[in-house]
Amino acid sequence: MKIPKHIEHKIDLRARLAQRFWELGLEIDEFCDKNGIEIDSCCSCSGVETICNPKETAEYIKDAIRNK
Repeated sequence: MKIPKHIEHKIDLRARLAQRFWELGLEIDEFCDKNGIEIDSCCSCSGVETICNPKETAEYIKDAIRNK
């Protein structure tokens, strides 16, 4: 079956966004590690919460930074 162009575009876009998501997560994790900020592993760059509950995870990390 030939891949429809709009589906191919979405597959490629998802791959690019996933790569960027991983890179940003690593930067956030490195920042927290360097500054002694404890975050739950499920909220780290590879944690499931960052995908399943992105807004809540963002607030959790921001609060952890603010409360340091």
